[in-house]
Parts: sequence; C-alpha cells; structure tokens
Amino acid sequence: MVGGIPKRKIKRTTVLAIILACAAAFLLIRIFVLQTFGYKKYQSKVIDQVTTEMTVTAKRGTIYDKNGKILATNRTAYNLFISPWDISKADEATAEGEEKRSELIAKGIAEILGDESYYEKVIKNYSEHKDTLYRSIQKNIIDDDLIDDLTEFISENELSTQVYLEATSIRYYPYGTVASHLIGFCGSDGNGLYGLEYQYNDILAGTNGKTVVARDAYGNEMSYDYESYIAAVDGADIWTTIDVEVQKSLDEQCEQSLINTGARNGTCGIVMDPDTGGILAMSTAPAFDLNDPWTLVDYYQKQLDEFAKENAISEDSDEYITKQSELRQKMWANKAITEAFIPGSTFKIITSAMTLENNVVRDVYTTDSRCTCETIDSNQKLGSTSVAGTIIHCHSKHHTQNFAEGLMNSCNITFINMGLDIGAERFYDSTKAYGYYEKTGIDLPGEGTSILHSEERLQNVVNLATSAFGQNFKVTAIQHIMAVNAVVNGGRLLQPFVADKIIDRNGNEIYSHGIKELRRVASEDTCRILREVLEECVSGGYGGKNCYVPGYRVAAKTGTSEKVGDDKDLRIGSVMAFAPAESPVATAFFMCDEPDPQYGSTYGSTVAAPYMQGLMEQILPVLSVEAKYSESEKENMDISIPDVVGWSVSMIQNNFEDWYGIEFEIIGDGNVIRYQMPAAGTYVKETGAKIYMYTSKSLENYNQVTVPNVVGMTAAAATQTLINRGFNVKIVGASYYNPSEGIDSKTAKVLSQSVEKGTIMTKGSLVILYFDESTDDGQGGNSVG
Repeated sequence: MVGGIPKRKIKRTTVLAIILACAAAFLLIRIFVLQTFGYKKYQSKVIDQVTTEMTVTAKRGTIYDKNGKILATNRTAYNLFISPWDISKADEATAEGEEKRSELIAKGIAEILGDESYYEKVIKNYSEHKDTLYRSIQKNIIDDDLIDDLTEFISENELSTQVYLEATSIRYYPYGTVASHLIGFCGSDGNGLYGLEYQYNDILAGTNGKTVVARDAYGNEMSYDYESYIAAVDGADIWTTIDVEVQKSLDEQCEQSLINTGARNGTCGIVMDPDTGGILAMSTAPAFDLNDPWTLVDYYQKQLDEFAKENAISEDSDEYITKQSELRQKMWANKAITEAFIPGSTFKIITSAMTLENNVVRDVYTTDSRCTCETIDSNQKLGSTSVAGTIIHCHSKHHTQNFAEGLMNSCNITFINMGLDIGAERFYDSTKAYGYYEKTGIDLPGEGTSILHSEERLQNVVNLATSAFGQNFKVTAIQHIMAVNAVVNGGRLLQPFVADKIIDRNGNEIYSHGIKELRRVASEDTCRILREVLEECVSGGYGGKNCYVPGYRVAAKTGTSEKVGDDKDLRIGSVMAFAPAESPVATAFFMCDEPDPQYGSTYGSTVAAPYMQGLMEQILPVLSVEAKYSESEKENMDISIPDVVGWSVSMIQNNFEDWYGIEFEIIGDGNVIRYQMPAAGTYVKETGAKIYMYTSKSLENYNQVTVPNVVGMTAAAATQTLINRGFNVKIVGASYYNPSEGIDSKTAKVLSQSVEKGTIMTKGSLVILYFDESTDDGQGGNSVG
C-alpha cells in the first residue's frame, strides 16, 4: 500500500492512464497525418459534397469564306435537366391526395416534347438517382416553340429548382450541303470530326471554363462569396480561301454529272487560284447535309436498301448496321484528296511540259516535231505501235502531225515517242519535281498517296511508254491539279491550302498561310506555249471543245482512263481546264468516276467536259472576268429574259418586240402582265425564244404542256421539237467545231434533259439539253496488247 492507496489500484490506474495517453497520442498523430498529408484528398471530398461544378463551354470559332460569308457558326440550343434530389424533397412535402411533383414533371415534359417515352425517362432518372442534383433528359433543343412551352411549364408550376433549361451552343452550317466534304462537321461533344472542323479543331474549339457553386446541408446555393468562376477562352475564327459562289457552282455541276451519267463511284472537282494555290472550291458528289450528317443521302440509302434486300436482313441486324456505317464513311470521304485515280490523257499536259523543258521538241508547230500515227497492222482501224514487242494502240489514226497537233488530238503514239525520248531518268525526275511522289501537304485530313512507278521500273520501256500518256499509275486529284497549276501560272509549283488566316477573339491575326512556292518546275516560255495549245484544244474543235464558253478563252484537256484489272466498262472521265487562257484566274479539275454505259457515253468529253463548261460559264463572271464576245458569238449566244411583270398590255404590244427582239404571246383578258414564263433573268437559246405573258395570277389559267422525250435526238431536232411544244431551250455541253457555227447538229446528240419526259409544265418553261458527242480525248487507246 502506498500512502493508503493499494498498489494494485495504483497499477491499474497507471495502465489505464498509459492506454488513454496512447489513444490520445494516436488520435493526435492521426489528425496530424490527415491534416498534413491527406489535406488535399479530404478537402476535395468535402468540396465535392458541398459544391456543384458546371462547365462553361467556350464559343467555337466561325469559319468564313474569302469574302466574309459564314460557312460554319454556332446556334443557341437548350439542354433539359431535372434535379432528382429537389424533386424527392418536393414529393416528401406533398400532401396526401395531391399529385406528386415527379408525376407532374414526367407527364408535362412528355406532353410538351410530344413523345410518351420521355415520361419513363424522367421517372427512371428520378427514382434511380434521388441523391443527385442534375440528370440530363434531352440535349440540343432548338425549336423555339418547345423552349417557350417548357419555360412556361416551369414558371406556372414553380419548378425552377426541379427542372432546368440550360442554354448551350451547337454547330450550324448556313449553306447545308455546300462544301460539305471540305468544311466537315462536329460530333455531339462539339469537337470536329471531318474536314476543316477536324483539321483546326484545337484552334476553333478554344478552352472551356467552369463555375463552382457552393451549397449548404439542404442543397441550397450559398452566397456569392462561396462561388468560383473560371472564364472560357473562345475559339479563333478561320478565314478560308473558299469562294462560296464558286463552291455552289462546282457542287451543282458535280451533282448534275452524277445524275446524268449514273456515276457508280461518284464525281468530284477542285477549283484553285492559280497565283496563290488557294482552294476556291472543292466538291464531292453526292454531298451530304452538314446539319444532319448521320443520315445517308438517297444515293447511299438506295445502296443500303438493295444490300438489305439481297441479303434478307432487317434494319436492326448487325450486318445492316455495319453496312450503314461503311456507307456513312464513304459518304463523308473527300474524294478529291483521299482517292488515287488513273489520270489518263489529262496527264499529257505534264508530259508535254517535260518534253519542252528537256528540249526534246524545240518548235511545237514545225516539221521537226512531227510524229506519224499509223497502224502497224493493216487490218486495224486505230493507230498503234510496238514497244519492246508490246502493241499499244491509239484511240484514232492521226497520220502525220506536229507536237501541237499531237497534244490537241491527244495522240497516244505521239506521247509514247515523247516519253521514250525523255527517258526513264528524266521522266522520273520531272514527275517527282511536279510533286506526284509526295503528299501535297494541304491542310485537310485524310490526304491519300499516289501509286507510281519507281525509277527502276520506268527502265522498263513499256511502263515508261504507258506512263507518258497517263495510264497504269495513280495520283490524287489534289496532286494532279497542283502539278498542272504550275503550268498554268508560269512554272511555280504552289502548295494548295484552304485556311488563309486565323483571327482570335480580340481581332488579332495569329496565323497567315501566305503563298508557299515549293519550287520552279517549268519556264515561262514552256507554260505560255502550252496555254496557247490547250486553248486551241477548245476553240479549234479538238478534244476540249465541249468546254467552250462564249466570250471567254477557256483552255482544257480531257481524258478517259480504264481502271486497270477491272471490267473495261469501268472508266474515269476527267477534264483539266483554266481560264481565261491569256491571264488565268481559275484552274479547275473535274472527274466522273465509273459513268454507267447505260446512261450513254463514258468518255471524258461527254461525262466531264460539259460540266466544266457549265462551271466556267458560272464562275468566271463571279471572279470578275468580263466576257468579250466576237460578232459570231453574239449571234449564237443565249439571251437573258427581261422582267415584264407589272407592264401594261398596251406597252408590251407597242414596244416589246422592238426593244428586245423576242417573240411573245399574251394570254388572258387583263390589262396588266401578272405572270411570265420563262422567269426574268433566265438564259435561253435565242433561236426560237418566246415569252408567254399572263394577265392572271391563277395557275388554272396558264397553258399547260407535256415535256416530250428528246434524249438521243440531234441538236437541231431536239431544239425544234421543244420549241414546237412551246418550251424554251438552253444547251449545255454541245461541241463547237467553230464557235461561230454553234453546235454541230449532225453529230451532237442529247445525252439528257433537265425535265423528265411526261412532266406537265407551263408553256414557255425552260428545258436544258445536255449533249453527248464522241471526241478525241484519249479514250480507247489505253489497251496494251
């Protein structure tokens, strides 16, 4: 016993004190560890429990054409959310017999959005996530009426803490299908998936910010002192080299060729500024709607339907979904840069440039450059030659001709001789210098590569001979136009590009592409000579004659190539052109891939050249090139229909024919013209043109006529047939052996007509005729045997 206290008790107390001291020490150490080493971790957990973080989305940059027209921008949309936590509190406070808030909200949203499935969606999100503050019900609502109805529903039922509409921004493309493959589109997360949207995504997207809002134990927002805000940095704007008016014209011609030729592998085209390398337009047909890119266009939906029918599969089968995805990828692909193709006779422009640069020919118009295109077999109607025992044919028998005539006639024998004279080494070096052995580096995703002979393989003279006239190798359309553009602009190989400059939100220019000359590949003299010869290909009635546009000196070279190893009916018709020949403002390429023989001719002169004509006719005025008509052209050119609506009948009868020289017919008993056909501004063939003027607006008083079938008729017969029925006529794609004579009525035949036979139209309506005429563009000479 110690001091009257038993030792045993002292010992027990001491042990207890030590235990308590150890426990206290442990707690102190634990607290120290938690506060020191686990501070950030537990602070984060606390913050997560008492705060709500919301993303502040950066505004995506705008894409403009070269003239400031908007190609891609943002549009306000709304996301619809519910707060299950707040709804559950309201349900708990609901008196017995009253409708619960969850029921009210579910029924109201389903009714406003017009879909009963939203009732189940609301109830499911509410019942399974009662401890959460936000659950998404519907994203990207853009219908103003729906937004108004939802806002009114929230207000009338005092649901501001239970149902939320959050403004957001979605991508919007004002022109819909225009330049769809070039511009590209964004996914549901707002990031670019294709085209410029993908290529420049980081620049366009900007940087998102965020708002952090604190809440008390009851879920109510706390005062502003507890709120944190990090501002978003909006994306920069891109100004492109695209001219939307040129782009619309190219889109139209690509689509028209697709329809008229039944092209089984699509069509595509490019228009380039020859002096800068900037892309003025780039199209692939069929185009798709950038505002609805996931829906297959009819061209591909038809293929999907046929696939499903052939394989007896349903729309929800794996095979159907896989095929649908495959066709989407094909629909989105930019054919002008991704696919390699056999260039055919359009490559003869490059072989010609090599020939002149290497002094193989010194004077293109004299006897020192003569070549004889005759057959080596008297039984053959076509010219031919033997290269190392291999017989190679021409598409015609051109007899003896000089260099210029060989190019204008697109004579394969002439170009075989050129290639052999140049030799494998120089041919390889020149082709490489023009950029065919490497990607162009254009600022678009998915650029494809060429498939060309190596220098070693070109030592095989058959490979060299066929390469010289553009067969048995593949290049991309963007490579091809870049190379030919060097001939157009005087010998400078320029890198093609689309994004001209980038401007940040403060108006500062943070990037400028500028002109990037890769190297000089030809002399000014060589290019001048070829521009003159290629212009004569059109105006002289040679292979490019279907590109002729009155008032403009268009230069062109057409081509037809066979797909190696495939059915020989599978061809590629193409054309390379530039204008005006004396001072080019546009270099253009157009390709029709696998035109269907059932639709008519499959040659480049008929499936490509007429659409190049239509393109040049539309874009040259847009590019501020003034037409200069000869007297003979003025006599044969189309005329523009004047606007007579609102004129008095007496004014028409007394003055119209003297002023305009156009025949007219007034229909009706009124005193004022209320309607006319054709419409004002329509271009029609002057011969036989007639305006029908109506004094009544009632359609039932208009004279109706049925469109006849004129496909396959000669130009003269088709035109007269339509005029006799009361139609006006416009001709597209007809050849001009001599521009002063207009179309050749003996050989030019209608390939297709703009209005289907049997269609009932108002008298005076316009029917456009597309002509088919075989011409020497190198077709038929690609066979090697």
